[in-house]
Amino acid sequence: MLKHHDAGAEMVPQEGVHEVDNVGARLGRTDAWRKVTGQEQYMEDVPLVSQLWGKILRSPHPHARIRGIDVSRAESLPGVKAVITFRDIVPFKIGYSTHGDQFALCHDRARYVGDEVAAVAAVDEETAEKALSLIDVDYEVLPFVLDPIEAMKPDAIVLHKDKGTNIAAENHTEFGDVEKGFAEADHVFEDEFETQRQCHVCMEVHGCVANWGNDDSLSVWTSTQSPHIVKRFLAKAVDLPLSKVRVNRVGVGGAFGSRTDLFPHDVIAAYLSKKARRPVKLLFSRQEEFYASATRHPALVRIKTGIKDGMITTRHVTAILNGGAYTSQTGAVMGSLGWKASNYYRIENYRYDGYGVLTNTSVATAYRGYGGPQLGFALESQIDMIAERLELDPVEFRLNNANRQGDTSVSGSYFSSCELTQCIEAADRALEGEKPAGRDQGRGMAIGFGESGWRGAYYNNSDVSAATIKMNMDGSIHTTVGGAEIGTGYDTTMAQIAADALGVPIDQVSVHSGDTNDAAYDLGLYASRGAITSGMAVKLAADKTKGKLLDAAAKMLDTPRSELSIENRCIVSSANPNIAITMAEIAEHIYEEEGSAVFGTGIYDPQTHLADETGFHASPGGSITYPFCAVNLDVSVNRDTGEFKIGKIAVAVDCGKPINPAIVEGQIEGDVFHGLGMATVEPGLDYDDAGAPKYHHLVDYKLLTAADMPQIECIVAESTDPTGPFGVKGVTQLITSSVGAALANALNDAIGVRMTSLPITPEKILQALERAQS
Repeated sequence: MLKHHDAGAEMVPQEGVHEVDNVGARLGRTDAWRKVTGQEQYMEDVPLVSQLWGKILRSPHPHARIRGIDVSRAESLPGVKAVITFRDIVPFKIGYSTHGDQFALCHDRARYVGDEVAAVAAVDEETAEKALSLIDVDYEVLPFVLDPIEAMKPDAIVLHKDKGTNIAAENHTEFGDVEKGFAEADHVFEDEFETQRQCHVCMEVHGCVANWGNDDSLSVWTSTQSPHIVKRFLAKAVDLPLSKVRVNRVGVGGAFGSRTDLFPHDVIAAYLSKKARRPVKLLFSRQEEFYASATRHPALVRIKTGIKDGMITTRHVTAILNGGAYTSQTGAVMGSLGWKASNYYRIENYRYDGYGVLTNTSVATAYRGYGGPQLGFALESQIDMIAERLELDPVEFRLNNANRQGDTSVSGSYFSSCELTQCIEAADRALEGEKPAGRDQGRGMAIGFGESGWRGAYYNNSDVSAATIKMNMDGSIHTTVGGAEIGTGYDTTMAQIAADALGVPIDQVSVHSGDTNDAAYDLGLYASRGAITSGMAVKLAADKTKGKLLDAAAKMLDTPRSELSIENRCIVSSANPNIAITMAEIAEHIYEEEGSAVFGTGIYDPQTHLADETGFHASPGGSITYPFCAVNLDVSVNRDTGEFKIGKIAVAVDCGKPINPAIVEGQIEGDVFHGLGMATVEPGLDYDDAGAPKYHHLVDYKLLTAADMPQIECIVAESTDPTGPFGVKGVTQLITSSVGAALANALNDAIGVRMTSLPITPEKILQALERAQS
């Protein structure tokens, strides 16, 4: 029944109604209670009836021909329900979109220690482990190569004969006239830097649960960043139509890029379940996490820079990335590194030569920053080196060359918003502008550049996100999105955007994400795209839902729609404030009287330009918009031991309008954590002379803990970007790219030695001091 409300009497905020803006509010995360009380379900917790344990037999050799596999002893072991080799699966090559060169199980050759050779499913984990020991593999051990420089040589052993080379991807791109730029420069500097193979070390190990149904349907539970991408390629790998494959994203115990793709274990678990006709749970051990899961790309980066009248005019970057045994995302990361380098500072001429090289080591993939940390360490270290050589203040040097709003970079990226100079100034002010007092103390700065979404040739030339919003009869909101909550506050952010767009309190909004059967389509969470692409889809869906409510209210109130607005969960007339109706009443009327539903769909595919396989784009660029940051830190050094201590880190970031400042601060702190780990204690996954990884345990592979973290001051240099919902931009990743260089710069300021490789350890500092004195 239609009811009119007196705005003065009935539109006073009632219990459960909040008169605050949801966007920009420091609200608690919607998943916090589940996680702190242990109610969140992770892969370990997925309970399926008659579930089996899956285990993978991995190659003990870095390179070997597989002459034969005998599984008969394993199959006869009591409790074993399935054993598979490459003969049991479709010969589909796994990789980053169309760039696959890895079978889920090796065919005739194993290419690194940890390569998947066979797999078993048994009634318990112990039986599965025993079954692996009963599989007989006839290996012919082959020569191997671990160093990408060696792998690039003409006489190097070739990992993939069909490629004819170990260079899996290369990129040669030029903008402007680099040769002329160097010729006209007052000064030209060239330096070389190196970064290590950083492991993701997620708290939760990798794995999945697969259930092949009697109707030949497949359901998978996995902690993925990209449920729909996994579904798409898994369907191809198991030769099923998409309608028969369902991917359920469970709780994610850390991702950082390591869970963006389909991986061999997903396919293996599916085929084990198919053969056994029972659900199979396959989880890595912590040891497998180190030698069998993917890592960050080790990189050698050379930078040549030309300076004229104190300005950076010309730059040539050469990068050699170690991609491991299979291509995976090597081409994309290599391209991303080169593209990002073209967007640092206002340069006129730029050339990039990038090489992604295959070696007999663990596969490398996406890791927080996507080529940014390798580049950032090199580029921002050289900026300080140039400033020192030219006797310039490094902060002023950055400010003079910094990008500004309205600029278009040499490679065509248009900066619709840019508060980089404000970031530099704010980070500088945060440490009071003066060097810390005392001997052997110093200060260092580095800036960062990142993307917000990525339109590339790897995921069907798309950057699309979709969302649906349904208003229930009581006025509460149900939102579905296709991305995945991976610990970044994604679901909370989507709820805040939906609540603000519809004018309801956040406690009236539920968000469902990560189930490919129920949730809207989305490419997933990577490239800092979640808040902007999914967020825009949610806002578009909310706008359509709001439009349906206003249309219905106009009829019910016999009032022009143009005079109606939403206030405090009511729709009111601006011409007559005594005419109002609650949104719940409108929804009930639509459902019961009109026989319809209050429902809206939002699809957002930004009008950015396509990236080719080099990672570069035509103007205005392949990202929707671009975040910036500046990191400034203090350090003190003990010359006798080489030990150093970071006093304080100031991080200033231009991430547009923060949807939730608390979530932004969490991302900043997480970025600093990963950047500091890479810069200081994480040794990288090194290999011994036999081609085996040196580290298999957390005892050996050092990590920072919360107790090791210095004081961090988070500063938001807020901008309002016209492209994203409510002016938002991405924030995750770019700060990781700046921390290593800021530390190296601070150490040089303190003790006058330059560190050009990561990690920076006391031993390296002592060696550098010794060289400086000799």
